[in-house]
Amino acid sequence: MWELNLIIRNKVLSNIRFQMKTAMMMNLSSMGSVKRLVGGGGKRPEVPYINSTLRNNKTYGKLIREAGDFTCPISISYAEDAGYHHMGKDSDLYYARDKKYKRDTYHTQDTGIKLVTKDGMIVLGIFDGHGGDAYSYFTEKVAKEVFSEKLDKEWRNIYSGYDGCGSKYLDMEKNKGAVLRKMAVEINKLTDEIIRKSCIHTLSGTTVNFVIIDRLSRSTFSYNLGDSPYVIFEPSDRNIGMFHQLNQTVIDSLYSDTYSQFIKEGTNIVRTRDHGADDNIEKKRAENIGIPIYQDSRGTWRLGGTLMVTGGYGDLCYSGLRRAYSSKAGHKDEGELYRRDIQRGAVGMLTSDGIFESPRSKENSMLRYNENRIKNIEKYISSNRTIPNLAQGAIESQLDEIESIAGDYSMHKVAFGGEPEPWINVWDNHRVVMVKFN
Repeated sequence: MWELNLIIRNKVLSNIRFQMKTAMMMNLSSMGSVKRLVGGGGKRPEVPYINSTLRNNKTYGKLIREAGDFTCPISISYAEDAGYHHMGKDSDLYYARDKKYKRDTYHTQDTGIKLVTKDGMIVLGIFDGHGGDAYSYFTEKVAKEVFSEKLDKEWRNIYSGYDGCGSKYLDMEKNKGAVLRKMAVEINKLTDEIIRKSCIHTLSGTTVNFVIIDRLSRSTFSYNLGDSPYVIFEPSDRNIGMFHQLNQTVIDSLYSDTYSQFIKEGTNIVRTRDHGADDNIEKKRAENIGIPIYQDSRGTWRLGGTLMVTGGYGDLCYSGLRRAYSSKAGHKDEGELYRRDIQRGAVGMLTSDGIFESPRSKENSMLRYNENRIKNIEKYISSNRTIPNLAQGAIESQLDEIESIAGDYSMHKVAFGGEPEPWINVWDNHRVVMVKFN
């Protein structure tokens, strides 16, 4: 009897194992089919094919996550350095009516956002404040809320009307840009309203650059006001297929603005255009509207002799800025909108402008914008792609560069009046986000 029971038990276990193995094979086969469908056996699939074949039987959230997993893994690093910083008592927020925004610790005027929505959309933002911290502070708070609550719904609505047709694909991408612009304007309006209701009497403003990464269509969208750029370093030696060329050439034509583009030592580099007083386009624009741009005593170009930037949120007492929103009748959003296909191996960098500063020479150690910095950043990225925090490394490499030109940089730090005066040294505030499209 014992032997019989043993035989029966072994047979049952054998059947169970067979069933489990069969089920696993079926699941693996099914998964393999999905991988072949989405991943093309390792080959980058055509975007409309992904959308048209999977859209009808998967929820949008699951679809975008699968597309992200199969087509282009993404890793993001973030770093900041306080540089010169403000004492809490000098914050605009200290003077708010209810005092609830008081800051008692050192802080900078720069803020930003990094979030992933429930559906898997990636949203990044940099807000480089000036003249006070109210606008950068509230822009961060409002932007997080607006994108978290509304972006998924807007994106689902856009995709719901797409059936894989090439012409509708172009319409879809155009509509995505329109949504980003609409949300940037809404964030500006809400920020203005909060500051007004809080009775914060401020002269502050902030640059604005929002970046949305859509893993499903493998594209990035950027909305820019000011001089906090989004820069993309792409491998220029990759074979770009016809579909990519169609996307880039045709879709770029849908937007009023395209990335400025140049080649540096095997890398294709594109970036948003800075809205700064030293830019020739901005000088011409200011001339056309009767607002002077001229150099101050130190040779720095300034709008109306005051502002180095010519676009952003806030700065309500100044005329002539590019604005997303204005209470004046007939105002048109002057933010610039960009779109770019994602390439494997590319690195995106969203940053405040301090990362581009270095001394011009050993004799002139004052930190200023240096066009050679972008070339040096590209070299750094090419040599250090695998390090965990690429953003932090980029800041540290800048310090190394400064010291290689001007010697021990610590010897050049300047304190204005000493503690507890508000501004502590000449090293600009840094916020850097690096996105690796692996």
